[in-house]
Amino acid sequence: SYSPAAWIVVLNRMLTIYLPSTINSINDNSLTECYSLKDVYIKVVSPFDLSPNTFKDCDRNLLSIWVPRASVEAYKEKWSAYKDNIKAYDF
Repeated sequence: SYSPAAWIVVLNRMLTIYLPSTINSINDNSLTECYSLKDVYIKVVSPFDLSPNTFKDCDRNLLSIWVPRASVEAYKEKWSAYKDNIKAYDF
């Protein structure tokens, strides 16, 4: 198990996250201090509600949110704050 300080170090270094099709939310501040995060792969077809703080510490110039190709427009509409970061991916 990690101590809270060790967990923060892990988050700071995380570059890629893969989220399965079975998730239905990302908790508020779950990805706090993920300063290096570049790629988030989300296999969920229908976008779920997203907290405004989910990617708050991520550099939007580096961040790509990869979603199923058929769902890109739905994600861009529902997650409009990140519409420029959302990209199509064939899972």
